[in-house]
Amino acid sequence: MPHDNIEEDADFVAAYTEIARAYVASAASLGYSQDPQTYDNAMDRFDADCWNEAIQSELDSLKKIGTFEELDVIPQGHKAINAKLVFKIKRHIDRTIERYKVHLVAKGYYQQPGIDFDETFALVVKLTSIRVLCALAVRLGLHFDHLDVETAFLNGPLDVELYLQFLKGCGDYSGKVVKLLRSIYGLRQVS
Repeated sequence: MPHDNIEEDADFVAAYTEIARAYVASAASLGYSQDPQTYDNAMDRFDADCWNEAIQSELDSLKKIGTFEELDVIPQGHKAINAKLVFKIKRHIDRTIERYKVHLVAKGYYQQPGIDFDETFALVVKLTSIRVLCALAVRLGLHFDHLDVETAFLNGPLDVELYLQFLKGCGDYSGKVVKLLRSIYGLRQVS
């Protein structure tokens, strides 16, 4: 049944069109990434001090949990896997910058089966298990909490000898080689 008031319909269409445009623009901006792809790109286009602080924080975290030990030379017959830095800008819901995040990632695609790794199994929890735990906590009147660990996958000790070559941008470690004692992102042993 058509409305008699065409002006109300026009106002509705204009308001709807404005909301639709805003939605499309915000949805498109979520898919657009301004994250730098390389160290040089991060230093050129963004706040270099913030990125250097994020890099140092990542390296300090790895050093603190004993992920690697420094070496002078690689033992005979071994090759080092190159590492790269992955940059990510974490944003608030209104798209303002929350923090700069950097991960040290091994180029694990150079690893060879039987030499650098044997298994690629990763233990994961099923959603059903989490639901059972939540239901039990509610039923028994228990309080439960969750924990976010920044280096969650970096706790597993390695059972093979792996060496990592730090590249440009890794602060004091730039150009150095280390022996990995625990897994890092990018290795075949990491889930």
